[in-house]
Amino acid sequence: MAMANPDPLWLRIARLEKGVKETAGPASTDRILEYLQTVDLEGLGRLSDDISWCSAFVNWVVRQAGYTGTDSAAARSWLKWGEVISEPRIGAVVVLKRGTEAWQGHVGFVTGVHGGFVQVLGGNQSNSVNEQLYKTSLVLGYRWPRGILQYGPRIEYMDEPRPRKLWRRFWNWIEL
Repeated sequence: MAMANPDPLWLRIARLEKGVKETAGPASTDRILEYLQTVDLEGLGRLSDDISWCSAFVNWVVRQAGYTGTDSAAARSWLKWGEVISEPRIGAVVVLKRGTEAWQGHVGFVTGVHGGFVQVLGGNQSNSVNEQLYKTSLVLGYRWPRGILQYGPRIEYMDEPRPRKLWRRFWNWIEL
């Protein structure tokens, strides 16, 4: 008998999007434009995959799962969404610091924690939907949909990131 997937529905949906990436040049990827249609982009000009789209990806995913998102293109808007959870859980929305300005950020879904790093499945990570590691010191908060009593599976902490491919992604991130 097959075991049921313990991942929350929204995380299963997000995993199906892995590999979606920006189109080089003036053209845009249709799927990313679809993500962007879930957020208010007034004042940002022409709709294209050059716009920061991590929040649009999370909005699109939670909508596909039947929930209301923030409708905002700002990653930090997710700090006011759902309810606060004190520790990372598989599928939790994680908001991260990015850049030097207080309004800047990044958002995605927790898929693991490895030592001092949180593994995040998100959009606009190296211009695509993928999993990457971020320092836990960058975490601004973890959120869970309001009204869902059961949290995602507890995370088994590992001393070092696995698989090795994640290390390569981490080193690519450091070079940014």
